[in-house]
Amino acid sequence: MKKIIGKIFLLLAVFLVCVAGFSHRVNRKTTVQKTDSQEATLPLAYMLIDGKAVNEMTGYTLELGENEERESLTPLPTDRTLTVELQNFDRQIQGLSYQVTSLSDGSLVENGQLRTQAQDGMLQGTFTLQNTIRLDQEYSLRFTADLGNGKNVYYYTRILQAGGIDLGNYLNFTENFYKSALNKQSSVDLVDYLESDDTASNSSFFDVNLHSSLSQVSWEDTEPQLVQQAVPTIVAVNSTTVSISLKYIICMDPNKDVSGQSESFSDTAADASSSADEGGESVRSDSTSGTDSNVTYAADYGSSDSQMEYYTVQEYYRLRYSQDDMSLLDFRRSAEQVFNPALAGFTATTLNLGVQDRTLQYKSNQAGDITAFVANGELWSYNQSAGKAVRVFSFRSNIGVAAASRSATPDNRQENKNHEIKIEQVSENGDIIFLVYGYMAAGSHEGSMGLLVCRYQAETGTVSEEVFLPLAQSFTTLSRNISRLCYIDSSNQLYLFLNSEICRVSLEDGSYSIVQSGIEPECFMAAQSEGIVAWMDGSDPLQTDTITWMDLTTGKSRQLQAAEGEKLRALGFAGNDLAYGKEKDENILTDALGNVEAGMYEICIENMDGEVKKDFSRDGQYVTDVSWENGSLNMTLSTLGDDGYTEAGTDHIMNNSASENTVSVSTVTNARVGEQVTLVFPQADQTENLESGYAELLTAENGSETVLEWPPAEEKLYYVYTDGQLVSVTASSASAVALADSGNGFVLNSAQQYVYERGNWNTTAMLDVDRISSGLLSAPLDVQKFQEAVGDGYEVINLTGSEEDVLKYYLNKGYPVVAQGSGAVWLIVGYDTENFWIYDASADNKVKAIATDDTTKAFEDTGKKYLTCVSVP
Repeated sequence: MKKIIGKIFLLLAVFLVCVAGFSHRVNRKTTVQKTDSQEATLPLAYMLIDGKAVNEMTGYTLELGENEERESLTPLPTDRTLTVELQNFDRQIQGLSYQVTSLSDGSLVENGQLRTQAQDGMLQGTFTLQNTIRLDQEYSLRFTADLGNGKNVYYYTRILQAGGIDLGNYLNFTENFYKSALNKQSSVDLVDYLESDDTASNSSFFDVNLHSSLSQVSWEDTEPQLVQQAVPTIVAVNSTTVSISLKYIICMDPNKDVSGQSESFSDTAADASSSADEGGESVRSDSTSGTDSNVTYAADYGSSDSQMEYYTVQEYYRLRYSQDDMSLLDFRRSAEQVFNPALAGFTATTLNLGVQDRTLQYKSNQAGDITAFVANGELWSYNQSAGKAVRVFSFRSNIGVAAASRSATPDNRQENKNHEIKIEQVSENGDIIFLVYGYMAAGSHEGSMGLLVCRYQAETGTVSEEVFLPLAQSFTTLSRNISRLCYIDSSNQLYLFLNSEICRVSLEDGSYSIVQSGIEPECFMAAQSEGIVAWMDGSDPLQTDTITWMDLTTGKSRQLQAAEGEKLRALGFAGNDLAYGKEKDENILTDALGNVEAGMYEICIENMDGEVKKDFSRDGQYVTDVSWENGSLNMTLSTLGDDGYTEAGTDHIMNNSASENTVSVSTVTNARVGEQVTLVFPQADQTENLESGYAELLTAENGSETVLEWPPAEEKLYYVYTDGQLVSVTASSASAVALADSGNGFVLNSAQQYVYERGNWNTTAMLDVDRISSGLLSAPLDVQKFQEAVGDGYEVINLTGSEEDVLKYYLNKGYPVVAQGSGAVWLIVGYDTENFWIYDASADNKVKAIATDDTTKAFEDTGKKYLTCVSVP
């Protein structure tokens, strides 16, 4: 009996262990519900500045802990009082609280409850910040709305205490600008703010900028109507400039006659005529009615018989206001058409998608007659043989599809662009496996950040959720990780690279395992098919002793080991073959600033079986830089001398691997709207009419969700923002500052502190030499010595390769700059409109001026090598 009882307890223990092993998994579906469209239910939030609603905030159902979550910036007014406004969409809000935290260490600054009141159909909450915060330092502000039944929704912005900023002028300017552009009579006033020249193509509504023509900025000869007004998002604020982004919706009548064709479009319309398709509740959410004299408002948004073309528009403004004069420093606009099969032009071999991103994602089956494509945040399937287009997935209401259930006005929540769709597989019968990752704007996972795997079955016209993986990461972080690796094999195993781990998730039961950990993100790469991956051991992406690559489907792996006295560098994939270079240790040059120059004496392209497909070497020359273009490897060749590497030409290795798509993308020019994107098919299959429809979504009622915690990045990183978007994360301050400078952007460090802001400096600046550390007076162009001189309260910034204007930002902030000058190292302590001022211990007054013409030449000749610093919290 004791043995039997013992066996029972043993079996019970094994059972409990198994249950525990599967408890840490993603959510699984228990019952299935069918729905025609996804509904958004969470409230929207806005900040009020001078009575204007700005900084729209979507609600999150889980707390985000990512420092790089940077949706908007709210300057703190002089009275330190902030007002938030919630559009509740009939949801009851039991309470509203706030929390301010430091971005440098996550410490709590202040929290409390808000005083709330109903105002014009909105719920307004107000609080006054009591505790002091640092000037010009960003802090996280989170609002928590209590919806009852233990459900909280979180809203995020950042706050900044900066004096002397009159935001009202900036907000008024952007509103007047975009509305004036929509009206031909008032648009003439915009010419004074543009810098029109021949650097702009003036060919596409998708790509409009400060250098575009007035005609292009004012929508050529179309007559757009405003469907949804813009809610401004404040992106950046400093003492000299303000950056604001807008998003809004317009529509156009495709059947309206074009009179007086514009020069930019008409020049190319005739050449393309043979292939162009000529058929080609409050102000916060419902702005279709208005009396603004500058703009025409659409009255029939969403009606089932509407034949209007709809466009979502995003704009970015960088502005400077001084002496009652507004300067437009940068302007960019991108308009994307909402694809509507009823209006799409098609021929026997093409389908016109309208105004879209030329690099849109698409994938076809092997026959090339069924293609899945992503247009303006929606996934579509086009069956050329059947002459039918089906909207497979969208968070948007059924605009563009004949459905009486369409809402009368656009819903801001469903227009959220913080998500992406990735097409994984398209089968011969039209079934599609795809992923949706980022912010879930509607549906059963509304308010979550994560990754949703779905399967579309063409025969039944339904989409089923395979698995949902919630991740408490910002969209920028999630997108950066997913873009590195997101692959589903034939056994329904999903592979992801998140921060430093290759993770495998079963789509059958939701279990997961770690395939490999401890990989430096910059040392990881995947083939285009993503079934083959490779990584370099260590943390230096320029050199390693070992490269490992792996076939994720089979688990087969292989290692390359550097020869004695040499290093390897992984360069990327040509198809599924790995390209790598070989370097000799003595040819790897590291200067005192930490800059590394290395020349590869041989480039190899090799497959998993060890077969070398291509080999490149050239006597007396080294490959010092590489880039990929359309799968081909472009190489910079250099010679090695006493002064380091000197460029000596270029060469390339062609990629002979075939594309997996038999369908291609091309463009045509329409006389009315300019450049449009088309899909081109390998075989002709003419149909008389294009049918359309939308897939039904089989949503799952989920069990408990587990938010997986992934290892955070531990190294010091720099976050580069241009046009209001995070464009790069790098460990190199030099490359971060150079990229931000070229893109009129800014750089934050790991503590979310500003490291650089393009243009944020005065016309003159001079440091007090007597207050400069004695250790810096010797001008140490050495990272270690510079750090010792300034102490732990400062972070040394390497600016190698930057333009000399960049130095003014640091000098204006009070930080000296050490630079390699002409025949000597200079300690730069100031500047004016014509000179840089250099500390010279041998001079009588110890400071002398050097004309900028001379400094420019000196910096160019010596490699643009500079060191400076910023204070740290």
